[in-house]
Amino acid sequence: LTLPAHALEVLALLEEVDIAGGQGSGKAAATTAVDVLRAQRRKLAAKRGSADASHLVAYQEKVFRLFAGLPKGDCTGKECNAFLADAYINKRWMQSYKKWVPALGAVYIPLVWKKITDDWPWNRSQANMQWRRKLVSAWKQLDHCHLHFTILMQSNVGQLWMSLRANNLSMVDTTNVIFFDSRGNDTIPAFPIPLLHYQTVNVSEAARQIT
Repeated sequence: LTLPAHALEVLALLEEVDIAGGQGSGKAAATTAVDVLRAQRRKLAAKRGSADASHLVAYQEKVFRLFAGLPKGDCTGKECNAFLADAYINKRWMQSYKKWVPALGAVYIPLVWKKITDDWPWNRSQANMQWRRKLVSAWKQLDHCHLHFTILMQSNVGQLWMSLRANNLSMVDTTNVIFFDSRGNDTIPAFPIPLLHYQTVNVSEAARQIT
C-alpha cells in the first residue's frame, strides 16, 4: 500500500517514542496516539515562518496557472450574474491573495463551477465537456499536502461527480479540499453559504431588540 505524500503514519511515530515511559529512545514519553499527534503538530507549527508563507503564495500562483483555462468568474453579463458570490470572491482573492493566503494557511481554487457542472445531461456541450477534461487534468497536479478550498455556486459536489461520470472521467481527489456550497442539498458534506453577493454587510454596534 502506497500512502499519499501528506499521510501521517501514527504507528511509526509511536515506535519512535518510548510508550513505556521514555526509556531507551531518549525522547519524550507518549501514552496514546493523540499525544503523538499533538507533539507532531507542535513540531510542524514551530517550523512555520516567512519561508513557509512565501512557499504557499508561490503555490497559490501555480494553482492560478493550472486552472487558467477554466471559467474564473471574470464575467459581467446575464450569462453568469456578476453578483454571484464566487465571481465576487474570485475577484477579491486575486487582488489580495498575497496577504490572505499566509493568513488563512490555505489556497483557493478560483472557478465558476456552474459552467462546468450545470449542463445536464452533461454530454451535449462540447465546450463544457472540454472544461471537465481540463479540470481533471489540472486537478491531478494539485499538491494535496496543502489545504485548498473552493466555492460552488449553483452547483454541488454530487453534481460534479455525476458530470464527470457522464463523460467517463474519474472523480477528482477531494483530500485536503474544503467545498463551500450555495445549494446545500448534496449528500456529500459541504459548507452551505449564501448564493448572492450585493454588498459587504456592515454590522452595527448599536443595541437592538432580539425577538
